[in-house]
Amino acid sequence: MNATNAATKDAGSISLTAAALAHVRRYLAREGQPALRLDLTRTGCSGYAHEVTLADGVDAELDQAFQQDDVTLVVRRELMPLLAGTRIDF
Repeated sequence: MNATNAATKDAGSISLTAAALAHVRRYLAREGQPALRLDLTRTGCSGYAHEVTLADGVDAELDQAFQQDDVTLVVRRELMPLLAGTRIDF
C-alpha cells in the first residue's frame, strides 16, 4: 500500500483509491475484521513510517474513523495533523 499526503484533497480526511478500496474490502472480509487502522511510527532521523493493521474497533475518545463505501479506516486523533489529506493507493 502506498500513502501520500495530497494537500489539495480534502485536508480533513483520509481516502482510498478504487484499487485500495477493493483490496482492503477483500482483506477485511477474509480476516473477519470490521476496520483497518492507519498508524505512524517514528523511524530514527528519517521521520515516520506508515503502519497498517487490522482494527477491532474504534475508541471514540482516541480515534477518528473514516467511512468510504463499506470500508472503515481508523486513525488515532493525535496523528491527524500528520495524516490529514492522505490518499492510500494499492
